[in-house]
Amino acid sequence: MIHWIACSGRSAGRSRGLDHGSMSGLVWILALAVAVQLAAGTLAMMRLRSAGHRLGWFLLAAALLIMTGRRAVSLWSQLLHPDPSALAWGQEIVGLAISLLMLAAVLALGPWFQQAQRDATDAMRFATASSPPPGKESP
Repeated sequence: MIHWIACSGRSAGRSRGLDHGSMSGLVWILALAVAVQLAAGTLAMMRLRSAGHRLGWFLLAAALLIMTGRRAVSLWSQLLHPDPSALAWGQEIVGLAISLLMLAAVLALGPWFQQAQRDATDAMRFATASSPPPGKESP
């Protein structure tokens, strides 16, 4: 089945597999996945300062950056040893989708952290305003 997909559409004189133009398309998909994954990891690291659960957020950011490395290795491998098969296309399109979803998740969590930080600041102000000054007892 995969062989049929990889070889379909080939004309006489074309080699087995997809043509060179589709090969560069695969490289672009990989490059885009690396860039998007790097953006997600970098944003996650930048959000560490405002995160309440720093260890959890650090682990998430570290995982995103390691995934960036994995995607970069795939890109490098594709540049050195091109594999234009349908299997490679499927894997890398799924990889790009994962990268896009991870970036969307990091972006979506940003406002949540900002609101949590504002709530904590408001609670601190309220607690300070409602407590008696030092040295004064409440009635």
